[in-house]
Amino acid sequence: MSLMRTVSQLLIISLICCGIANAQDATFALRFDGVVAEKLAPSTTVRMWSPYYDGKPSIVKEYTASDFPREFDPAWLGMRGWIVEFRNDQGILFSIELSPDLFDEPREISVKLDAPRPLIRPVFAGPGDIRYTGNITQRIKYRDLPRIDGKTKQLMLSAKPILAIVDAQSGRELNRSEMHSGCLGFCWWSKFLDYNPPDRTSLEFVVTYDSGGLFETIVTKRSFTFHQNLHGN
Repeated sequence: MSLMRTVSQLLIISLICCGIANAQDATFALRFDGVVAEKLAPSTTVRMWSPYYDGKPSIVKEYTASDFPREFDPAWLGMRGWIVEFRNDQGILFSIELSPDLFDEPREISVKLDAPRPLIRPVFAGPGDIRYTGNITQRIKYRDLPRIDGKTKQLMLSAKPILAIVDAQSGRELNRSEMHSGCLGFCWWSKFLDYNPPDRTSLEFVVTYDSGGLFETIVTKRSFTFHQNLHGN
């Protein structure tokens, strides 16, 4: 019995030690997949940066697309929000935001760079704004939208989304404006209107995303009723 107890204790200790060793050796493995990833030239610069987060200082790292998939030390990658910019020598081709929830524990992470499912949200906590986000999943979104050149079929510099505000009754376009990057670039914004429409006007916000052929043209709409006492200047 004593021998069996000793063997059992040694086995338990061995299992615990192996578990600790495996935990210490665990890393994040990050890879990019999907339609857009297939268009990346090996020399594309991949700039990863994380803003000041939960008491941790900012981090900026640079790689090339050919460096992926690759492993990362969880000591600095884990439990932070990350922005990943894909760049050439002229500027940003496109960029994504990765939620801290992706990096809760070391594992392999496949980032699917496919067509977004954008959302439009009116925000009236202060001056009226319309927010547009290029969500891919709940934890991954485009910050700068990818597009390709129709002739060369290569990725080209990202363009800003255009917002149209339409009178839903008549179909008349009331306003068209280029959206701007806001909130550290985590979404796109546009001012509501430079004037107030009549009270209870039915409106439609429309953002059309033409990727040049990466995906089918994506038209995102949001119906909205203007109330003077809630949304007026």
